[in-house]
Amino acid sequence: MFGYDDALDIFASHAIGGITGNVLTGLFAQANIASFDGFTVIEGGWMDHHYKQLGIQLADSAAGFVWSFVMTVKSFFFYITADKLINAPHFRPSFSGL
Repeated sequence: MFGYDDALDIFASHAIGGITGNVLTGLFAQANIASFDGFTVIEGGWMDHHYKQLGIQLADSAAGFVWSFVMTVKSFFFYITADKLINAPHFRPSFSGL
């Protein structure tokens, strides 16, 4: 659909699953569940009327997405630059000589 090779479905399992879990944590986090260990104190999430927790979780998801995108782009350009400077191995075969 988008024209990229994601054979292991990494984006769907990690990005979509991570964002979904992060947002649902902001909705359903319960202060009484976190206190079962005897010393953890949290304000809870949306269900405990701590409404700003959902915004915190969304900001965290956005920051993680931006970080991953920026580091992926940097890695890509580093690879392209290194490939031009040295004769780096290619990961895809060239079929032009066949």
